[in-house]
Amino acid sequence: MFRILSVFSGVLILIVFLYGVLLYLAYPKTPDALIKETPLNQADAIVFLAGERNRFDYARELFRKGYAPILYSPGGESPWMIQYIVQSTSRLKEGSLVMSDLVPKGTYGEALNTAKFAQNHHIKSIILVTSPYHTYRAQWIFNQMLPHVQIMSIAVPYDRSYWGQMVKVDSARYALFKSEQSKFLGYYVLYSWPIKWLDKTRPMVIRIANIFS
Repeated sequence: MFRILSVFSGVLILIVFLYGVLLYLAYPKTPDALIKETPLNQADAIVFLAGERNRFDYARELFRKGYAPILYSPGGESPWMIQYIVQSTSRLKEGSLVMSDLVPKGTYGEALNTAKFAQNHHIKSIILVTSPYHTYRAQWIFNQMLPHVQIMSIAVPYDRSYWGQMVKVDSARYALFKSEQSKFLGYYVLYSWPIKWLDKTRPMVIRIANIFS
């Protein structure tokens, strides 16, 4: 019995150690680490995240340049923003704009909605458009939720983004950096291994996720 407990304790310690190492490696340690962009190539769809108008504007620009045949909003936009999006895309052919009618809870909810959209429409690659400071966390959670989809994380250009204004003020830049660190830590604890493999915890995870949205 003692030997079994010793083996179990050893395995548990090893798991905790590996978990801690992986968290340390993934954790953004500097403001620059919040920015993660990948090479821009053709994709099956362009996904723009809610929160800032310039994310949609830049996604629409990439769409018009022919990078993907579909613009997808995973939801969470305000009523006035939805109206702006619809008016801005009124001349697009049918099916070019797809908007989720499911209200997401933060970036995790947007990734979950996008995963359902990708499965239903056989999407194999997406261009993920968001603000510069949000690219690292967004790509991380999208990779967790869409493991079989190629994610190309693209930031709105600095001069057109909220981040571009924030980095000019050291105190604001630091505050935003610490906020993203906290959110990433929460996301990592909730959605990385082994939690993400335990389906029984999913309802609990969704409820707790509201704290980190």
